[in-house]
Amino acid sequence: EADDGSSDGSHPASVKAKEERIVKLIFAVHCHQPFGQLDAVLDEAIDRAYRPFIDVLRSHPEVRVNAHYSGPLLEQLDAHPSGLLDLLTSLGDQIEWMGGAMYEPILPAIPVRDRLEHLTRLKTVINDRFGQDPASAWIPERVWEPSLVDTLVEAGYSIVPLDDVHFERAAVEHLDRSYVVHHLDKLVTAYPIAVDLRYAAPREDPEVLVDSLRHLHDHNPDGIAVLADDGEKYGLWTGSHERVYGTDGWLDRFFTAAEEAEWVDLTTFETHTAEHPPTERASLPPGSYQEMTDWSDGRWEHFLDRYPESDALYRKMLATSNRAARPKAPAEATTELLRGQGNDAYWHGAFGGLYLPHLRAETHRRLLASRLAIDKAGRSGRSWAKVSQYDWDADGRDELYVELPDQSWVLDLDDGALHYYDDKPSQWMVPDVVAAHAEDYHTEATPSRSHRWLANRTLPIESTAGTLERTSDELPPGEFELIDVEAGKGSVTVSSSSYGGLVRRAVTAENRSFEVAFEVEGLLDCRFGPEIPVAVWRGVGCLRVDGGAWQDVDMPMELSGHRFRFRHEGRGNEILISLRQPGALFVLPLTTANRNETGQEEIQQGVLLWPHWVRPANGTYRLSVEILDATDNEEAEPEGLESA
Repeated sequence: EADDGSSDGSHPASVKAKEERIVKLIFAVHCHQPFGQLDAVLDEAIDRAYRPFIDVLRSHPEVRVNAHYSGPLLEQLDAHPSGLLDLLTSLGDQIEWMGGAMYEPILPAIPVRDRLEHLTRLKTVINDRFGQDPASAWIPERVWEPSLVDTLVEAGYSIVPLDDVHFERAAVEHLDRSYVVHHLDKLVTAYPIAVDLRYAAPREDPEVLVDSLRHLHDHNPDGIAVLADDGEKYGLWTGSHERVYGTDGWLDRFFTAAEEAEWVDLTTFETHTAEHPPTERASLPPGSYQEMTDWSDGRWEHFLDRYPESDALYRKMLATSNRAARPKAPAEATTELLRGQGNDAYWHGAFGGLYLPHLRAETHRRLLASRLAIDKAGRSGRSWAKVSQYDWDADGRDELYVELPDQSWVLDLDDGALHYYDDKPSQWMVPDVVAAHAEDYHTEATPSRSHRWLANRTLPIESTAGTLERTSDELPPGEFELIDVEAGKGSVTVSSSSYGGLVRRAVTAENRSFEVAFEVEGLLDCRFGPEIPVAVWRGVGCLRVDGGAWQDVDMPMELSGHRFRFRHEGRGNEILISLRQPGALFVLPLTTANRNETGQEEIQQGVLLWPHWVRPANGTYRLSVEILDATDNEEAEPEGLESA
């Protein structure tokens, strides 16, 4: 047979041509530490992950990687003495920077105007700090929906990496190439992140990963593989530092193996897109990476349905966004809003998240800072009150929204409890307590009763503080009826009735306090009063009764008296609860059992303070609650208190 130069694939010339074609590999890291992160964790991340990674990369000057550093991390590093940002700058073009959402929000969960602001802000920061105009964007938690294409394009981005499961759900057959992803008349280039490589690094030896690339090369010599994952897994995750940078030297070995494999080319998103633009289109459905899909039962928004505390935080964020979008709102209000949209405190995955008090507290603080900036710019004096009734939490029923100079809250018209209560001067969401919701990693049954301010309870006489979490109410809640709302000069009074008219309540809020007046008649032989949950971590809360000695609140307590002063040593704030008629106070620590990398840990979320009266007779009972700044001065003893 004549050799005319053609080949059926088995000819040595075909094999040689195949070897000369090079498979592409994109290595990308996403580094993030949220606002409110513990200083020790940030220091450890720098020492064990971020700085060692830079050192290894510098020792391979021909290697280029993509890197994404979130806005919260960049701002924290800018104030950190490590000089890490200068080291990153010194790497020059070895890093092709990725942009994205400035403060790591779940992009589909925030208004479009805020999405655009996040995306353009991080692009500007990278341009100013590192001299690059990023075309690729990291999508927080890879929570995707098609309409994001429009905002990405408007913000100046043209490339996104998403997990290969996004493409599989779209019935895309080939995961070794990039695709055009479109929405209406806008389009971006999307790259599948290889889940097998993501799981393998750095658990498997570098040679195993390179061998996987060899198989890709044999299948498609022109293919592209994307290894993109958290930068913290390279040194900060349990056991990873020694493997990645110690005697095993995983990262150095991986870069060396990739360099020595002549059929592998380490490239970057922008370079590859310029040299190999996509030729096929994919219609990617809404979704996220597989773990997130499992944790959220399909969609991220399900976290809001599962955790009422997350939903309350989310609704507060949306209300703040609407206020910050008004023409007269100052720039500071927008910045603090964006910071308060960071995703970490809104959901719960493998670890922490929503259950971590310091992350939730910081998110609430940022949203409050935004509201304070709006107040300062738009109002003068202290005689204003904003009261409105609308469907605040999108459940089909109205709530009552109250905004005063020193406090803000939302009252649920179904049961009369507050969805949240903010003390503005201290920027503290006082009842920021997450209930012990049942999780799949719990080995024992877990109660999931949420506690909210002013939730009325009637319990059997024999109830104790230790059984408060498990004791059922003596009376069914009955229908809560709003009677009247009266806004004064810097105050508001809300009148209501419940328990079939057996209890009438008037709440008057002013300055940093409110008074509750109960008119009761015909209650059964019971204990009756409103719940007051308080966010406090273990070891920093103490309480005293009627000027007596301070007592720790790490165990259930049962107290009697007129005035109960609770001190939060960590925040430097106090809560003074005064009963006009002598009564009782149950104190119950509220804890959750959370998963961490070594098993489970118990986290104190706060304490439940339940001031109440025992066997209340027909008549009026008054209670006041005041938020104070803690001082070293002893408070004056109460005068003129009524007898029982």
